[in-house]
Amino acid sequence: GGAEARVPFPGLLTVQNAAFAIATAVAAGIHVQAAAQSLERFAGVRRRLERVGAADGVDVYDDFAHNPVKIRMAIEALRPNGALWVLYQPHGYGPTRFFRDELIDTFRSALRPGDHLLLTPIYDAGGTANRTIQSEDIARPVSRSDRSAKVASREEALQGVIEGARRGDRVVVMGARDDTLPSYAREILAGLLARSGEPAASRPQR
Repeated sequence: GGAEARVPFPGLLTVQNAAFAIATAVAAGIHVQAAAQSLERFAGVRRRLERVGAADGVDVYDDFAHNPVKIRMAIEALRPNGALWVLYQPHGYGPTRFFRDELIDTFRSALRPGDHLLLTPIYDAGGTANRTIQSEDIARPVSRSDRSAKVASREEALQGVIEGARRGDRVVVMGARDDTLPSYAREILAGLLARSGEPAASRPQR
């Protein structure tokens, strides 16, 4: 027999993963109903559509998405009633150069008019990387396709969200390799909380 499962995270990929998890549990001898119910208690994985908190009707997420496929899936999963604010830090000069055209196509097609793409400078891990590509090389072509896209420092992006995000919007910080991105997402939440003066509705720390 079947069972209804409620997964406390958005997105088609989440649903697919949940179905695989239930099937694996059943194959291991666990009753399908017990397997389905256990998903409701699943706390999720850090930086995988992680809901950092909410303030003034704006949800803030942190996600590891860093290549075109993962970025598209995250955007589609987080599609809000209002606008989506994507704060994306490209995770290196080589990957940005390699994925440049795909990144442009992804942001052009996945974002909607009214959404906001804020690209911070490319993450620089040092070394002898070829630094001839910049975040502007992604933002500029995207902005020509009736999409809001620009390059901003972290502070500028933070202020842009605090001043512009409205009830029903969602904000997501995307990127890889940089261990400071989770704290940046929480800084955005703190800024929205300061704007609203309300207590946080956030995910418990683990």
